[in-house]
Amino acid sequence: MSSLGIKNQFVHALAVAIALILCPTAGLADSTPPLTVKERTSLNRKISTLGNAATVGIYCKRGKHETYFGTGAVITRNGYILTSTTVVPEGATDIEIFFTDRKKRLAKIIEMSKPLESTLLKVDGVKKLPCLSIAGKLPAPGEKAYTFGNANSMIRLGEGASFSAGVISGVYEVKSADSQSSYQGLAIETDAAINPGQDGGPLLNANGQLAGIISLSYSKMRWQGMAVPMTRLSRELKAFKKMKTSGKIPVRPPPVDMAQGNNLVQAAQRLSKAMVSIEVERTYPSEKLPLLYLPTYMSGIKNFDELSSLQRVGLMREFSSAERTFEANRQLRRPDGPVTGMLVSKDGLIVTSAFNLNEDKVMMHKTKGLEKVVYKGRIQDFIATKASDYRTQLNKIKSIQVTLPDGKRVKAKVLGRNNVSGLALLQAEAKEQPFVELSKAAGEIALGSPIGVLGISSGSTPFTINTGVISAEDRSRGYRFQFDAMINYGNSGGPVFTEDGKICGFVANPMSNPPFMGRVLALKELQLWRISLNGGVSFGGRLDKFLEDFDTLKAGKDVKNVSGSYLGISPNQQSILSDRVIVGGVGRGSPAAKADIRVGDQILSVDDVTMSSWKQLIDKVSSFKAGTELTIRIKRFSGKEYLQVGEHRVANQGDLNALFKKLKADDELKAKYVKEKTGEMDVDVKLEARK
Repeated sequence: MSSLGIKNQFVHALAVAIALILCPTAGLADSTPPLTVKERTSLNRKISTLGNAATVGIYCKRGKHETYFGTGAVITRNGYILTSTTVVPEGATDIEIFFTDRKKRLAKIIEMSKPLESTLLKVDGVKKLPCLSIAGKLPAPGEKAYTFGNANSMIRLGEGASFSAGVISGVYEVKSADSQSSYQGLAIETDAAINPGQDGGPLLNANGQLAGIISLSYSKMRWQGMAVPMTRLSRELKAFKKMKTSGKIPVRPPPVDMAQGNNLVQAAQRLSKAMVSIEVERTYPSEKLPLLYLPTYMSGIKNFDELSSLQRVGLMREFSSAERTFEANRQLRRPDGPVTGMLVSKDGLIVTSAFNLNEDKVMMHKTKGLEKVVYKGRIQDFIATKASDYRTQLNKIKSIQVTLPDGKRVKAKVLGRNNVSGLALLQAEAKEQPFVELSKAAGEIALGSPIGVLGISSGSTPFTINTGVISAEDRSRGYRFQFDAMINYGNSGGPVFTEDGKICGFVANPMSNPPFMGRVLALKELQLWRISLNGGVSFGGRLDKFLEDFDTLKAGKDVKNVSGSYLGISPNQQSILSDRVIVGGVGRGSPAAKADIRVGDQILSVDDVTMSSWKQLIDKVSSFKAGTELTIRIKRFSGKEYLQVGEHRVANQGDLNALFKKLKADDELKAKYVKEKTGEMDVDVKLEARK
């Protein structure tokens, strides 16, 4: 990692594949007793001590102005250290190694491989360094994983290595979408934290063995942390044949930490048999923003060596800002890879996310049409500052292809979308395929219960899995629930399931606003996406609620609104978090409009029940059937004056002039000034059914 800011390694604070004609829980392993807090703390401390001792901070130079830093893993007692080419690139000099015992040594390059994105270093004059044993096989999805690193130069500062625990969320082929990483091939994905400065560092498996070297690579479908597998590095790096590495197992973890003993993984393996991948072709193909390279940027700056240090720092900051902006914009571009769905009937019905089937927005320049983004080295050269120069056009769906569990590719069509739960139903040309019978699969949603999220995979494992807990049971008036497992493009539409193999629901939208393309947004505009990929604030459509509307979707109809009665008002956003229920909008022709409820009114009570929150009002109104008459007490704050002409209300002279143009000259006008009432008053409202 260059200290010039050419990469801010992400793992957002912005996963797996499903036999199931029978009950999906049949044949699952018995539940494994969880570890006590004391046992888990002791195990984590043992892994932490092991990894910390063999993790190093690395710093080097290249040329006059490039400096790099990152992490390395000690793999032999006599000083061999493995890291990444993003930490020690070709042509690097002055390589300094900082150990967690606060000692510093110099190192030399022994072997470098760009295809493997790996650099092997050697520190001389040492014989008994703490080192990591090498894993002899790939870890499995769901298995415990641990990351270590020189995040924020912690090791150089004498604070030890950063440490994080998570799970292996996938093992699959990747072609890096990062501007620095050149890695292609099989990669290990994890949801353990990876922060700036950790590239080149160790990823340990549940046994405490070195399973991979952390990379800056990532999948454009998933945007999660990656590691280059040691099974590949130990086989393809020539120097490994001469080194004395260890393959011993230093830690014996409990069964729950291993894939074969993890109840969520056992459930995932069964559910994955009904998983399908979905490819959606739209009118405009996926937009690929250019990758930014520091050498290219520097070569375009005239007389760089003659600039003052302050000027050079300014240019580097500009490049760093451009890279962060591009990275954020890349997340908002829907990639061209497959998304996730699940077969739920013998005749080819598939549940997925409505997000996967959106007709995304395309920003078209009014005179130039769809522009290709070209980076010229300065932010102002590629960020469009005038949104008024663009028009919005929908990127319509042309075709949908589904890859079935048996590998066959068939066509599919959208039957219906449920905009409330965020899910959709597809019909594919599929028969005699494994499926999940939803009526038997539905499980309980309980706050704090462990869950897994399945996604499709193109690698050596048939699925990806992200884990977490239920964060909230009731969202969007009971149609959704919240959880903290990472969700992204790849697992959008995948099932969210419990340890007993029951399905809570399906992943809805992984971001707060839909994807778009055609225009690069500035950082200020990007703030509109408050929920981003892998942010830990994740939402799923509840299966029990989805089943209530299943027949409607199967019949080819969309579900656009929450069923039941409605009042027809929306909240005032500035006061929505207060204990005052202030009306921010009134629907035309709604029950509220007919009762003369107005914007700015405060709802005090409904049928003598005091209202102190917007959710309380929604729950109260929803408890009544359509046709019910309610007495709502409101408080009106401003007494406006206006001119009443017949049945028309005139607020200003312009409205009065327009009124006279509409009225015939011989109409008898009865005009009077009226002042609205203020204070508290009761209004009678008759609820109506949602359309």
